[in-house]
Amino acid sequence: MNKTLLTAFILLPFLMISQSLVVTGDTLVYGLNQDFQIESHLIVKNVSNDTSLVLCEKNVISQSSSGDNAFCWGGTCYGTGTMISTKLDTLDPGEQTNGFTGYFYPSWISQPTGACSSVVEYCFYLQSNPQDETCITVTY
Repeated sequence: MNKTLLTAFILLPFLMISQSLVVTGDTLVYGLNQDFQIESHLIVKNVSNDTSLVLCEKNVISQSSSGDNAFCWGGTCYGTGTMISTKLDTLDPGEQTNGFTGYFYPSWISQPTGACSSVVEYCFYLQSNPQDETCITVTY
């Protein structure tokens, strides 16, 4: 009995974590050799009952040696070296925003085959609880 109660108290905080955000959008985007940039547009929706202050984190999973990536979130755009937004977006309960754009800038000139790619994971999370996050992976 005591072990059961102890286990319940240890697991309870993990069971109470809920997803406050839903992220949708194209997970595969592409362009032609003459395209200077390839864009990904995502929609982030607050499905909680509370106003959410949301940050965005970029994780580059893989990328061609030639090419750069950037993203815009919360009204601010960030270059290749920025992994976490410094600005946040405020979403009321049930509100969604299309205020995210991910960019991949391929360097076609240095790729004789014309193949240049990047795989980037974007995670959106609450400022008040970074563990309440939702991620989506985009292949450029």
